[in-house]
Formats: sequence, C-alpha cells, structure tokens
Amino acid sequence: MGGKLEVKSEINKGTTFFFSLDLKEPDEVQGRIVPRLSEIMVGYLMLPNVKKSGGQNLKTYVEYFGARFEIYEYHKLLSMQKSVLPNVLFIDYQYINDRNIIISLMSLDMKVVLIGATEIDKTNCLIRDKIARIIYKPINFSKTLKALKAVQVRKIIDNKVTEVKDISSHKVFKNI
Repeated sequence: MGGKLEVKSEINKGTTFFFSLDLKEPDEVQGRIVPRLSEIMVGYLMLPNVKKSGGQNLKTYVEYFGARFEIYEYHKLLSMQKSVLPNVLFIDYQYINDRNIIISLMSLDMKVVLIGATEIDKTNCLIRDKIARIIYKPINFSKTLKALKAVQVRKIIDNKVTEVKDISSHKVFKNI
C-alpha cells in the first residue's frame, strides 16, 4: 500500500506517532445511486405546542429521493381520509413521546417511523414491536433511505394487495 510511519518517544513524557498513506484514486469511481421514490408521501409529525422541532434534514433527504414531504399536526392526521394519508409518518420521540398519541396514529393506514436521540427500548416504548422502523439521530442520507426502503408500499393489482419490500426497484408482473 505504501506510506510512512514515524515514532518520537521521550521517557516519562510519552510517544507520538506520525503516519502517511499513499492512496491511489481508483480507475473507475462510481457515483451514489439515488432511488427515485416519487410514489411515496412522507409525513413528519409536529405538535402545536412544540416550537423547536427538527425535520429539516429529513425533509432535505426525502425530497432528494423524489418523495413528497409534508409536516402534519396530530389532529389533522386523525381527521384525514385514508386516501390522503402519508405512506409513512416520522415521529421525533424526543418531542412526541406520548404513548397514546403514537398508538392512535398507528391505528391509521400508514407506517410509523420513530426518530430517537437515544436508545428506545421496550421499557421506554412499549409499542416498539408495532413501529415500522426506529432510526437514531443524527438523520443522514443512509438512515433516511433505509427507513424509506423498510416501509412496505401497498399496491393494488386486480383487486389484490401486493406488499412490495424494495420500493426503489419494484416491477409489476401480470398474468403469471
């Protein structure tokens, strides 16, 4: 691989290590593959009394994937018709950790993803098994993509519901 390693040491003072690596750029550099998730509607839950809430990073990544993003208030979601609900709702557990609110939202026809700043375990969140996905802060490209891919999209084909796990590259085959 190549490189250099130097060591400087003084008795009772310590040792300092210096190193360098000769890294060669690969002949072919592949760019990041970005799936297009335009059929996905992503929601982010806000409570009216919570002034400081994130969501900007999540919005940036969701829109980068081509999905639609909207911020919702709790009561608005409860009154929405099934056909206009988001496919997935992200809830920041730091700001919204009321178990009753989360349970009521899980009864709606959408998947729920919890965003946590610390480990969310069964003692803190008794509904963990019903959550579609839990991701931990900070929100980044990979975590957002994994959360969106983990959420199954329901497609209705010839009056049958098909669960699609890989939403970035699914294909529909009829008459097979």
